[in-house]
Amino acid sequence: MKIKCPLCGLENEEGSKFCKNCNEPLFKQGYSEDNPYIKKRENKDQPFE
Repeated sequence: MKIKCPLCGLENEEGSKFCKNCNEPLFKQGYSEDNPYIKKRENKDQPFE
């Protein structure tokens, strides 16, 4: 399954993280538990730093 770039419309190979034409990130909209770019809190009772 190809992943269409939201910026330039190029169809990229499945599993691509960035568009090979314009370098736009290719990820699903919304929050993902396995997203390495989202900082997670160890203790949810503590304020986020």
